[in-house]
Amino acid sequence: TTAVEQERQSFSSTFSMEPAYPNPFNGGVTMQYTAPSGTPVHVRILSLLGEQVYFTTVYGSGTGAQLLWDGTMGGGRAVASGLYLAVFQTATLSRTQKLLYLK
Repeated sequence: TTAVEQERQSFSSTFSMEPAYPNPFNGGVTMQYTAPSGTPVHVRILSLLGEQVYFTTVYGSGTGAQLLWDGTMGGGRAVASGLYLAVFQTATLSRTQKLLYLK
């Protein structure tokens, strides 16, 4: 293994996500993650058509952290009921979870 592969394996063992809850949700869903301290994590919520309905960047704290999404777009408008994808992405990897929003 190369140094890059070893670093990627080490990072993937320190970046993790727990299942979102409640899921399905109405009003808000909590997504828990752990990322190395200071690591930028880009979070995108996508519709099944690939439309980005929400985006934020959070930073790892080295311990568990959480993000609450209230089912709204950036402008505060509520999204439609349906299935969404929460994509957590760093410079070296990404994790995706399905979210079911019910009105």
